[in-house]
Amino acid sequence: MASFAYPAIYSFPPFFTYVGRHGNRQQPTVDTWHKQRQLWCELILAHAEHARIFVVDVNEVVGKAEPYHNPKIRRSLPRETLVLLLETLVSQRNAEWDNKDHTRCLLHWRKPDEWASLIYKWIFDTGRTGSVCTTYEIIHGDEAADQPFYEIPDMVLKKALDVLVKQGRAQTFASSDGSIGVKFT
Repeated sequence: MASFAYPAIYSFPPFFTYVGRHGNRQQPTVDTWHKQRQLWCELILAHAEHARIFVVDVNEVVGKAEPYHNPKIRRSLPRETLVLLLETLVSQRNAEWDNKDHTRCLLHWRKPDEWASLIYKWIFDTGRTGSVCTTYEIIHGDEAADQPFYEIPDMVLKKALDVLVKQGRAQTFASSDGSIGVKFT
């Protein structure tokens, strides 16, 4: 995989300015914060897509993982600011909290309806309409290895299948061994 091309602003220390009620590096200008927030949201989604990251665990990434930490300039995005950014992504429907304490966030660098379209196109193109396959075949099967949805997490697949069910293009059912079957129409 090619390395991620960070935007120039990522090397600008004030980009990591604290936003919140505490601390001495708070961004004083609201307009600057709005632009900074927009740039951070774009960066988070672009980096996640490049690295195929689907879940951000706030406790695991703060001060440790790129793009939330830039070791070259020794700057890290404060936890409270990261939470504010993730809340922005949630409000834009580009993410959703995975737990009640807002420490894990599912990123939608591709939204469930986009995954649903890609999956259904593959089903249609490979002549699988009218047949039943397992969720394992869809995201882990050899025939799907060259597809963008290959190896997506089960929770992302479930959201995409929910879209297809609502559209009347799929039916899901549990088999006796606990696996999930899908019939595409």
